[in-house]
Amino acid sequence: MTHRVLVATRSFGSTSQKPWDVLTEAGCDVKKADMKGEISEERLIDLLRDIDGAVVGVVPMTRHVLEASPRLKVVSMHGVGVDHIDLQAASQHGVVVANCPVLTIKQ
Repeated sequence: MTHRVLVATRSFGSTSQKPWDVLTEAGCDVKKADMKGEISEERLIDLLRDIDGAVVGVVPMTRHVLEASPRLKVVSMHGVGVDHIDLQAASQHGVVVANCPVLTIKQ
């Protein structure tokens, strides 16, 4: 089974191809969100349709977004802090929330 992953942050893979390679080598079908402008709740819900996991920056992962994303199982904040993610709603919907500090990978 292929897992579908949405990347909705500008910083992911900005200094190295390696993060992208890790996802594709793991067999993930990766979808990159167009990060021009702000991402509204409705646009995020549309992007998360049929997505299993998301790597996000500061996009708002609200209760409404989580409730409208039934396939979503994991959200990873690319950076520190998760105050823009509704942790209670994530827990209630079985969504694991993690964060990963932004690292510079030298190739």
